[in-house]
Amino acid sequence: MATPAEDTLAREIEADMDRHVEEAKAASALEPPADAAAATPADAAVDTPAHDTATCAKCKTEGKVDEMISRPSFRVELRHICRPCNAVATQFQRKGVQLTELLSEESMVAFFSECALEKKNAEDGRLLFSREVRREKRDGYAGEWQPLTYWELKGYDTERIKATCPMEEHSALGETYKVSIHTESDETLHAQAEQRITQMESDAQQRRLAAASAPGVPALELEEAMEAPAAASKGKRKGPLTEEEKQERKRLKTLAKQRETERKVATAAAAKLLPSLKTCLEKLETKLGGLDHDTLPPATLEQAVNAVEVLTETIAGATKLLNAAATGKAGDAVDVDWKKEKDLQSRMKDGHAAHKALVDFARIDLMALGCCSKDYNSVAHRCWNYVRCRQIVRLNMERLEKEKMSKAKCDAVADAACYPPAKRQKILSALARWSGRSIHGMQSVLKGTKADRRPSGAAVRAMARTLAPARACFKLLVAPAKTADHPPQQFCVADVKRLLQYVAHECPCFQTFLSSSQGHLPLRVVLSHDETTGGNVLATDPRQKATIFYLTFVGLQSIHESPRAWIPLGVCSHEQVSRIQGGLSKVHSLFFEDWHQQNLGQRFEVAPGVQVMLEIAAFCADMDAQRAALEAKGSAGLRPCAFCMNCVSAYSDAASQTDALHSIAEKDIRKFKQHTQRGLQAWMRSAWQKWPTMTAKEQDTVSKCLGYRVTGDGMWQSEACCAMVPLHKCINDSMHVYFSNGVASLELCLLVAAVKKETNKDVSDMLAAVQESGWQRSGMAKRGAQNKWWTKRLFTPSFFGASMYKGSAKQTQALISLLRWLAEGVWVHQPQLRVAAESFLKLCVCLDVLKSISQTRAFDELAAAQRDHMEAFQRAWPDFFRPKHHHALHLGMQYAETDCFPNCWGTESKHREYKDTFARILQHRLTQTRGGAAFGESLMPRLLNRHVEMLNQNPIAPHGFLLLKQFTSEEVLRVVGMAHCEMSSQCRVAMLELKDGDLLLRNHAYNAGRCHFFLSKNNELYIYVTMFELKNRSAALRSFQVKFGHASILSKAARAASGPAFTPEMLESEETFERYKVLNSKDWDDWNCLMLRNRADAEWTTGSTGSTEQLTEQNGRKKGLIMNHLMLVMLVMLCGCF
Repeated sequence: MATPAEDTLAREIEADMDRHVEEAKAASALEPPADAAAATPADAAVDTPAHDTATCAKCKTEGKVDEMISRPSFRVELRHICRPCNAVATQFQRKGVQLTELLSEESMVAFFSECALEKKNAEDGRLLFSREVRREKRDGYAGEWQPLTYWELKGYDTERIKATCPMEEHSALGETYKVSIHTESDETLHAQAEQRITQMESDAQQRRLAAASAPGVPALELEEAMEAPAAASKGKRKGPLTEEEKQERKRLKTLAKQRETERKVATAAAAKLLPSLKTCLEKLETKLGGLDHDTLPPATLEQAVNAVEVLTETIAGATKLLNAAATGKAGDAVDVDWKKEKDLQSRMKDGHAAHKALVDFARIDLMALGCCSKDYNSVAHRCWNYVRCRQIVRLNMERLEKEKMSKAKCDAVADAACYPPAKRQKILSALARWSGRSIHGMQSVLKGTKADRRPSGAAVRAMARTLAPARACFKLLVAPAKTADHPPQQFCVADVKRLLQYVAHECPCFQTFLSSSQGHLPLRVVLSHDETTGGNVLATDPRQKATIFYLTFVGLQSIHESPRAWIPLGVCSHEQVSRIQGGLSKVHSLFFEDWHQQNLGQRFEVAPGVQVMLEIAAFCADMDAQRAALEAKGSAGLRPCAFCMNCVSAYSDAASQTDALHSIAEKDIRKFKQHTQRGLQAWMRSAWQKWPTMTAKEQDTVSKCLGYRVTGDGMWQSEACCAMVPLHKCINDSMHVYFSNGVASLELCLLVAAVKKETNKDVSDMLAAVQESGWQRSGMAKRGAQNKWWTKRLFTPSFFGASMYKGSAKQTQALISLLRWLAEGVWVHQPQLRVAAESFLKLCVCLDVLKSISQTRAFDELAAAQRDHMEAFQRAWPDFFRPKHHHALHLGMQYAETDCFPNCWGTESKHREYKDTFARILQHRLTQTRGGAAFGESLMPRLLNRHVEMLNQNPIAPHGFLLLKQFTSEEVLRVVGMAHCEMSSQCRVAMLELKDGDLLLRNHAYNAGRCHFFLSKNNELYIYVTMFELKNRSAALRSFQVKFGHASILSKAARAASGPAFTPEMLESEETFERYKVLNSKDWDDWNCLMLRNRADAEWTTGSTGSTEQLTEQNGRKKGLIMNHLMLVMLVMLCGCF
């Protein structure tokens, strides 16, 4: 309720307003009509046309037509409206008020008439003001979600909050609780309404009066009335501003804005770098204070002192700015001599350089006191580590220069052209890992020669000659730039014929593969490209991003997951892609146009007597690379699939309104209509022709509904690219679909969250169950450092995000096997978790079928498993469908159509060569010289040499298997008496590296055996195993019992074998082992022999050999060929994705 004083004030204001209105009415009544006063005898002779005046549609008063607003589209009686009424109506429209719904026609006329009268009063110089007195009462509840530590600091009872308040899981804060607080308030508010509008109207009135007195002076800009509110309080200027005053005001206003911007930038830079500046100054002062200034070189001392002074002044200025910002006072960036973060970084860099110079002087001085050349050389020869060698080069450079070594010793840097082949091969391998400058520094240190910062000319030429054969395998393609400010971009791609010739010449195993494939021409190849980022993974540098192209052969399907199978073909940096007209799609089209021009579909020679021809079988890439190449809108758009015509997002209502459209939650891929290459290409070209005539809104609508961007620079405008890689040859990547932020990563987190919610068991409890059961990785994985600590890291709590598992794809794959064991044994039997566990188990079935689909070709089985999983997922988590659920449905169709099964496991592993090595040593090549050509010319030869080195270290198995560290046929003949046989305790079969003691799984029932040794005869592989008899079998678990004296031979190809995902810790006792000896040929059939042929149609059979001599126990011990029976134990293995 208003107070008496407020009521009195309101009545006074109302009476004052009524008095002004009555005075205005009386004044208008006394004035003669304007038409009568203006009628003169001369005017009376001329009749005024009727259409010169009109009636306002709002206030119904007449006025001149040229002073009113005309609306030709309205009826005659509503066509004209006076300016005051138009201003009032516009204000109401902006506020969303519809007067026609609130007032009748008579009330509306009265309202606008009153508004016109008040406007007239304002024009006559009377005061227009308003004042509002408002009293508010507020009563309600307010709360916020915060962790318990927050409420504890406020003094609240955390135990009571945890027991009574609602809890919500936050992605960063963890468990948060909402505390609702009851609030009441009773406030009286005094508001001065429309103050700015009143001020502007008053200023406009003053300008009109001034213009009447001085008609030659131009009108003042309306915005300038509010430029200086402080000056307005001292008194308003009468009369318009001159042109010079207006320019000065604008200049001052711009200068003030610029100073404010500089202050904000400088304050942000100070807040970010002040701790680092203080640390740098502290280290520099400490080091400078601990050295004798008289012994320091003058240049070093001056550098350090200057750095200390500059850092001290900089820290003082930064502190001043931060204090001003903290107290709310505006600091002035002009007071300091730096304005940006880059300036501070430069000063900090100078400080580090001064500190480094002091450290180098101290170390060199120390070594000069107690180290002679002989001792130094002996130390350097032991320092084979690359980093340590670089440190020795830096620390001893000045001392080595002062020794004035003899000319003969300085010339000891040998020219690589004079090196023997073995030594040249070492340099080639080194260039596949390090830069030329680093290699030269290491050579100089190890030889005791002069260690310059830059390699000598001879060394540079030697390394250039070493890289020349690999560099000749690549060329430059030119792409147009977006703007004329940038030169045409040049990126590096392979001359495929020369590249294959080079790899075949350097890798005998690759030449053997090509030679054996001549009967199956043309060779079908799979192409891929993907963007990778070097540098620090926690703070990636966009400049180090690069898109790398790869090639592999369908004939290497068994090792597609290995980086050895993928040959690097080209590279284009991220900066180049961003500057190319058309982006990555243009790069994609230029690459395939060049492939077409190389005429690789015709026979060409790669080695003497070896001719091949190539045919593109498929293009496989992750979703981002595929979207950029095809110019698709992406998964976040209305059309998340580039292959389907009637697929829409799960968040769209279009699928529920018509049967022609289906959302990504649809389980049956047969309901989706697929795009055709011819139809889509024709539509894109037709749309591009009409593109200039469309408005921006129409263009956006067309792109959104089609799911593709319509441009004139991408692949759809290239006939050669569309012919080489049509839409049906593009394949989704199963790794990214399921394991890399994919379907499995999502559902895994959802399941763990559901378990936590329903049972209050978190990942630590799951880890405890795994550790208690003794699950450990298979033998090959453990040799790759996947030990119990690696298994423990799978359950890191920070990996389990709100809706996505943040571990790597391999970690996701391994974790699924363990969670499958828990889901099958525990969670599916609990009513509150049954639906979620069943969905997860059906996902695991999809992964099982997908893992073996290259051998089984069970496309229908995969489609049925995916449909079952989609149904179960719909029941468990209907609101969590992602586009990758739909992308997974395409895998079976794409595999069947292309008859190949590529994925990106190998390319992702291949990226490590760039990330770990070349991104760091070649980042100085990321320049725009010659359109960025230097980066590709330096990177690609090194990537190719690294690929060659990998193939030579780990060759392609010529017959599907390869014995490692084997006994030769002569040794086997001498000891065992078996001719033309080789034996070994290690063997590589496809992606498996088996060793004595490893477990091997086979067939759908997962027959199992423990490997002991491997024998090769007539290009066939025999594995001596202890067979296990299957006792119990489930989807996640197999239980086996050891068999005695039974001979078994597995039936299918070697590449169909796999290892278990996890095995228990074996309880074996050597005291219970019984030695087993081979006596003669008749005992051969009693061996537990496992024969793996390199043919998929091999059947169960018994191996046969020639005559053998007795294998004595002594020779058996010496050669490691005496076999042991295992004790009778029960073996349990997790059979998951591995």
